Amino acid sequence: MKHSYVGIISRTGLELFLPENEHLLRFLERRAYRNRPTNSICIWAVVTDSVGYIIRDLLESGLTAEAFTLLQTMADDWGTICPQQTEPVTICYS
Repeated sequence: MKHSYVGIISRTGLELFLPENEHLLRFLERRAYRNRPTNSICIWAVVTDSVGYIIRDLLESGLTAEAFTLLQTMADDWGTICPQQTEPVTICYS
């Protein structure tokens, strides 16, 4: 069976990878974008249960780069989650 997951990718690899739920997205966004706005991004992915378990086992073992590589090769689909705009966008014209 396939499930959707969300996580955080940094320069060292996949930091966090959890089953998606409505409360988790706001937590991930705060953790990734407010603390380290240029060093990490939030992602979503659709993987089979077995691949999800393997990725989480790799993360628990500290193998973040390997977990990200597996995610890239085995995900049915994946992409980034853009941060929500919390301040008005100012457009300057010259």
